[in-house]
Amino acid sequence: MELKSLEKLGNRLVAEVGRLADANEAIVKLAGEQQEMMEAPQPGPPFCPHCGQFNPVVTRVHTGDTGELGSYVLAAKCESCKEVMFAIPDGWTMMSDMESALEYLGERKGGQ
Repeated sequence: MELKSLEKLGNRLVAEVGRLADANEAIVKLAGEQQEMMEAPQPGPPFCPHCGQFNPVVTRVHTGDTGELGSYVLAAKCESCKEVMFAIPDGWTMMSDMESALEYLGERKGGQ
């Protein structure tokens, strides 16, 4: 093979190896992001993280703090085990009055 042909082949090889390295970096980044998503708490059914009671009766713990609705955290005492848990809503169903809210909750409960 000629020297120019070898040089050309070498340059192509270097370029392809560079593309392969870039693709591997992208795969590693995506895998890391997926791992982070899998490790993050996922929304699920209402249960006590201490005793495991499904949909326990709770008493809200008053903190008196003020903040944005999107940053709201509910602190509540589980009446089954008396431990305090913290619930973070993963979205909001907004109602303008208590009657609508109670009707919605009744429909949801009836659908379970």
